Amino acid sequence: MRNFLTVVFVMLIAISANAYASGSASADIEYWAGSGSNSAVCVIDFGAHSYAFGYKWDTGTYKGFDMIQAIDAAGAVNLDIKDFGYGAFVNGISYNEDSCIGYGGGDNWWHYWTSENGASWAMASTGASGRTITDGCWDGWCYGSAGAPDVPSVPEPSSMTAVFSMIGLAASTRLLRRRGK
Repeated sequence: MRNFLTVVFVMLIAISANAYASGSASADIEYWAGSGSNSAVCVIDFGAHSYAFGYKWDTGTYKGFDMIQAIDAAGAVNLDIKDFGYGAFVNGISYNEDSCIGYGGGDNWWHYWTSENGASWAMASTGASGRTITDGCWDGWCYGSAGAPDVPSVPEPSSMTAVFSMIGLAASTRLLRRRGK
């Protein structure tokens, strides 16, 4: 019986780890804006805290700027948009207790990043109004760092569930043996 439980335990861990380590990132989404069959993720990294938001649409061409504005309109994210004569510029973003507005010197401004899978990031070569988003893509906004956004990951619960389930099963098997059943 012990060998069987060990095999089941190892298989559960392997299955859950394989499901969790897919080729693309997963994120703990705060809320979704829009509706439709296509989806994209926008990560907003304030430095101390990072949040992910989803955007959905059906058809049409949408830009990264459309996504961040829809997220602003759908919930508690607040954008501060400035136009310095060459187009719209994200000057500030606020969400919950986090707020970064304006240029604070050095790297303290909003950096725009893009990714096709949420795992491999590149600093955008164009502004958000120039990036056409696609199904499954990711955008990232980082304040105060030239580094890629920190994706708020979803905790991988299935391994711990398997561990506690196996402990419970082993304990109940031991109790049944003591009672002679």
